[in-house]
Amino acid sequence: MPDPLYDLLYAVERALTRCAAGPAHPAVVRVFAVRREDGQLVVQCEKPDGIPLAALLRQQRVLSMGEAMECLRPLAAALEHAAANQLPRLDLVATSVIVQTGDPAAGARPFRPKTPPLALTVLNQLKDLRQGKTMLVDPLRLSPAVLEIEPIKHGIASLAALAFELLSGRPVPARAADYRPISPLSEAGNHCLRRALGQSSSFALPGNFLDELASGARYVSSAENPPESEDRTELR
Repeated sequence: MPDPLYDLLYAVERALTRCAAGPAHPAVVRVFAVRREDGQLVVQCEKPDGIPLAALLRQQRVLSMGEAMECLRPLAAALEHAAANQLPRLDLVATSVIVQTGDPAAGARPFRPKTPPLALTVLNQLKDLRQGKTMLVDPLRLSPAVLEIEPIKHGIASLAALAFELLSGRPVPARAADYRPISPLSEAGNHCLRRALGQSSSFALPGNFLDELASGARYVSSAENPPESEDRTELR
């Protein structure tokens, strides 16, 4: 096995060991134990019930503001938990976050999100030489730098990108200049979202960002359907 792959596996091992040793959070996939075996890692971890958030978006296209907040609030708390405990960054993308839908009539919350540590996602992308699993990503192209502890402002930017996707049904534009306002948010709400997408935003905590985002919602009731057309007015 090439040395760079060994280096990556050891970086993943260190990151997951921190996860296993640190306190658990209900919105983070739990890592129980990590061991090295013949140049591979064997990880015991929680397997959350539910579906990827991306699958839910394919079913519903977009989430209402209330539904989006049901997903985002626990993830914001998880970001703060990771920062406070020096844990690896979380994988806050719609394809990685798992949501367990419940029956609101039975008293269950509509969404209970679980996000994996990025180290666990990277590990799932490595080829298992013993069992011949398909390699999804060439591990030699992955840098251990992606496993470093993430500044909270970067986590807020990731949360903002997820918020944009949940409310608009599409990913954030690659260029900031291509951002167009999304209809569930007022001008103030869109301005808040654009600020958070920049990794130098002034928000101290993810919860602060979500509080301001919620106050900029046009639709107070989560049962209220937004109009089909979007406000394309540029923000000043």
